[in-house]
Amino acid sequence: MKSFVAESDSQKRALAFAKTYADEFDKVLKTGRSAVFVGKPGTGKTHLSAGIGLRIMHRDNRTVLFSSVLRAVRRVKESWRRDSAETESQAIAALVFPDLLILDEVGQQFGSDTEKLILFDVLNERYEKRKPTLLLANVPLDDYLKNPSDKEKSPGLKSFLGERIIDRLREDGGEIVPFDWESMRGKL
Repeated sequence: MKSFVAESDSQKRALAFAKTYADEFDKVLKTGRSAVFVGKPGTGKTHLSAGIGLRIMHRDNRTVLFSSVLRAVRRVKESWRRDSAETESQAIAALVFPDLLILDEVGQQFGSDTEKLILFDVLNERYEKRKPTLLLANVPLDDYLKNPSDKEKSPGLKSFLGERIIDRLREDGGEIVPFDWESMRGKL
C-alpha cells in the first residue's frame, strides 16, 4: 500500500479504506465484514487488496488466499472428474478456510448458472462463518451500456453474483469501494 499513489479524493478514500481494513482486521474478523472494489482495469484494486493481504499475513499471521474467480471456479469444477484427488467439498473448503479470501476479476467469468451456484456456495459459507471476502470487479454493480449506442446492456456485478450475495456482502458495514479514475498503468 506504501507505493499506491493517491492524488484524487477518490484515490485517497480507497487508500484510507484499505489501510483501515488491514489495521482493524481483528474487528473485521469478528463481523465477517466484506468489501467490493469496483472500477476500470489499472486503477489499483489488485494493488490495494494485495497490500491488505500482505499486511495481515505478516503482521497478524493470518491466512489469505488470492485467486481469480475463474481459477476458483475451475478448481471446484475439476473436482468433478473421476480421477480428481480432491472432492468438491474439499475444493470449496479450501476457498472457505482462509481468514481473508480475495477474488479478482469478478465479472470476467461466463456468468453461467453453474458458476453462480459455485460462487454462492463458497461466499455463503464464508458469510455463515463470518469470514471476510474482498471482491475485485472491472464491471459496475448494475447492468450497464458499454456505449451509448448499444441496444443491449452488459451484465454488471449483480448479474454475475446474484442479489443474495451482494446483499450479504453489504452486511455488517460491508462496502462497495469505487475506483472511479482512469488507469494508472503506464503513467510515470
